[in-house]
Amino acid sequence: MHQHCLLQHDNPDVTFELDETNDQRTFPFESAALGPAWFDNDHTHGSDVATKQLHDLWSYAPWLPTSEVGFGVYDGTLGTGTGQYTASYLMPAAILSHFTFWTDLTQLSPADAAETSWWTAWYAAHRAGLEGMVYEDTLADPIDGMAGLVLQPWSGDRGYLFAFRQGGAATQHVALQGIDPHTRYRLTSVRDGLVLGTFGGSELLRGIDLTLPSPFSALVVSVTPL
Repeated sequence: MHQHCLLQHDNPDVTFELDETNDQRTFPFESAALGPAWFDNDHTHGSDVATKQLHDLWSYAPWLPTSEVGFGVYDGTLGTGTGQYTASYLMPAAILSHFTFWTDLTQLSPADAAETSWWTAWYAAHRAGLEGMVYEDTLADPIDGMAGLVLQPWSGDRGYLFAFRQGGAATQHVALQGIDPHTRYRLTSVRDGLVLGTFGGSELLRGIDLTLPSPFSALVVSVTPL
């Protein structure tokens, strides 16, 4: 640990990621102050890698920034699983993490390549809003491959909703956190610019319904005060 601190001090432009394979209990949380963590090395607990990555995000929020958990993007996930996971499902999860591409991107299908390019460009432009506090807006552990997950990166008076549908229900009732009950907010799908509506803060605190028609899909929504 001391050697890692010295290396980080001498190389401020290099990111060092820690692998907690030998101690998967408290060390991931202790190490978060030093750099991103490969949180228990993708041991899947009977699920699959993509589901386990959602579980890792759920485990971090709200205690640690999800940007501290390391992801190997598309490593044993793209095109696998019951839902035949696509880039449009995997990339929104990846950009909540500290991600590294562990696959040959030149071999992606045109659709997956275009989706990957779009999300990496969006992340580059908006990552400052993803690096801090992330509220956990759903209580169920997504490790079963059925439960949905909604995470809410929040910075100041605005942020995002990252909603993931697995194999379960299409609609999730989501009560937002950190909202001013006296402010109105515009909710917009970031991928296509579709305005989902304007809502009073008190309404968002009580909860709204988010519907994702297709299993194993994701929706990212910006929440902006008016």
